[in-house]
Amino acid sequence: MSLDWPPGWRDVVGTERERLTAQILRDLAPAHLLSGRVFTLIGRRDDQDDMLIQLDDARVGEMHLTWAKKGDAKFPGAIVYETFDAWRTAQF
Repeated sequence: MSLDWPPGWRDVVGTERERLTAQILRDLAPAHLLSGRVFTLIGRRDDQDDMLIQLDDARVGEMHLTWAKKGDAKFPGAIVYETFDAWRTAQF
């Protein structure tokens, strides 16, 4: 699925998606707002470790990977948007 990404963002597919999804799950502490949610990694920013996930209720969440193991509820930083378009608008 190719979306209309803002500059610097792109689709994540295949083994890259699998690898980064595994890292997201390692990063999420039990009390994190995204912990336990069903999601699909759909995009990433090339110049940072920012990821965009599609939640099971159609909202999207942007998060910054910490590459740590289960920190606290504040990290990794995450913001949830009602739609992909709302997220995209916030990027400009």
